[in-house]
Amino acid sequence: MRACKLSIAVLVTSVILAGSASAALVTDVVTDSDAYLNGGGPAQNNNYGDRDKIQIRGGGAPRHSLIFFDVSGIPDTIIGAELYVHLQQAEVAAKNIDVPQVAESWTELGVTWNSRDGVTNWTTPGGTFGASMGTLVLPANAAVDWYSVTLDASVVEGWRTGVNNGLGLTWDDGDSDITFFDSRENLSGLSPFLRVTYVPEPGALVLVVTGLAALIARKRR
Repeated sequence: MRACKLSIAVLVTSVILAGSASAALVTDVVTDSDAYLNGGGPAQNNNYGDRDKIQIRGGGAPRHSLIFFDVSGIPDTIIGAELYVHLQQAEVAAKNIDVPQVAESWTELGVTWNSRDGVTNWTTPGGTFGASMGTLVLPANAAVDWYSVTLDASVVEGWRTGVNNGLGLTWDDGDSDITFFDSRENLSGLSPFLRVTYVPEPGALVLVVTGLAALIARKRR
């Protein structure tokens, strides 16, 4: 009996010690919505939320892209976030693509260059954006492959607990070259995704195992 109580005490103490310094966990969140916005003449009022690609273009008829990730299901504090996108066509020139926050809500099948949802206009045509979350770097002669950028984790944590309008991809250097990334409508497993690192709260784990230890003790009496 004493040995049983001792083993349970050691078990509970071990869990408390482990829980007080919880290891970070990583999970991938696939995009829920994505679309590109076309700033070229009549195309400014067209919706491109059902296409198998999202596009970026700096000059000519500019194009911006929007991506939304639902991170409300992440149970605890987010301490890291990386955006992954899959380049659909090879590139020649190097590019630094800005990844800003989107400042206003939008709908995948309603959004256009001029409108957020097919009814309400953007405050700024082409998408109303906030501060940059990071820069996606495409090297010269980039091959078809995955590319990633580390994002401001505090912003993504803010999405988890508050307002989330997603992020944008913009490239406004005047170059008319178009960059294509796969969208969620591409059914080949190449959708944009967010790799999230979070730290579980230790309290819940301690309570669960403490309860389990108590149950074992009762059964051994």
